[in-house]
Amino acid sequence: MMRRFPLLTSPAVSLGIAILLFASAALNAKLYLTCRELFFRLQETRLDPLQLSHYPTPGDNAKINSSGPPRVVFFGDSRAEMWPAPACDPERFQFFNRGIGSQTTEQMVLRFDAHLAHLQPNLVVIQAGMNDLRLVALFPGRRSEIVESCEANLRELVQRCRNLGAQVVITTIFGISDLNLEWGPFWTEDISRSISEVNHTIREMDGPGVVVLDAESLLADPGAPGHIRKEYRYQLDHLNSNGYAVLNSELLRLLHE
Repeated sequence: MMRRFPLLTSPAVSLGIAILLFASAALNAKLYLTCRELFFRLQETRLDPLQLSHYPTPGDNAKINSSGPPRVVFFGDSRAEMWPAPACDPERFQFFNRGIGSQTTEQMVLRFDAHLAHLQPNLVVIQAGMNDLRLVALFPGRRSEIVESCEANLRELVQRCRNLGAQVVITTIFGISDLNLEWGPFWTEDISRSISEVNHTIREMDGPGVVVLDAESLLADPGAPGHIRKEYRYQLDHLNSNGYAVLNSELLRLLHE
């Protein structure tokens, strides 16, 4: 005759087990969707490594008014792609966005001519580097190589913009919001150290034709090193509208100097 275990059959225990099973199923579903998204993203990159199809080809100049107001181009990764044009008189500036999510500075260098040069920009706003540096956690033995490559690519981008006759506003790399399921397990102090090193290099770029917009300092949370203020946070390493408002306020100040 089987012995009964009342504690294991009580409503409270049954409810607890049901909650655990539901939470486990939800977590597994989230993991599946995350892996699926990353897999498809990888395959898409294999088809178009530089994502050149993301923007019009150089021959599509319908929106470019070469005789109009100065052209300002945002160039970089998702942080640049999500950066809205500042609200100002449309007769003062023309704004174009050529940011692409998840891109590294190496990809930006390689797509520079296809996505930026033909726009004949008067000023380029560069925000990039985070996608390079968070790879340090995956390849810790290559940290120095990754940092040096990121710095070299940023210098190359600035120089290419200057060769076009464009002024440059390059931003420092700002901190993260909150670590998510995708990157949380892979975030290390080496990434934060690498960001500091690259930002030191970026600040040294300030000079003739090049202005540094110190996004890191503008957005930093003094109570949480390496993070941006809570009121500016949006998903992992991105900004919400309040954060971009801060950057645009500083950008407009620089544009009108």
